[in-house]
Amino acid sequence: VISRMCQQVGRLSSRSLASEASETSRLEK
Repeated sequence: VISRMCQQVGRLSSRSLASEASETSRLEK
């Protein structure tokens, strides 16, 4: 169960980071 939770958290964090990076790159452009 813990490993599953870690996977979900990692997925969410990676997704949020990707969205933030895309937004920042868009703003820079």
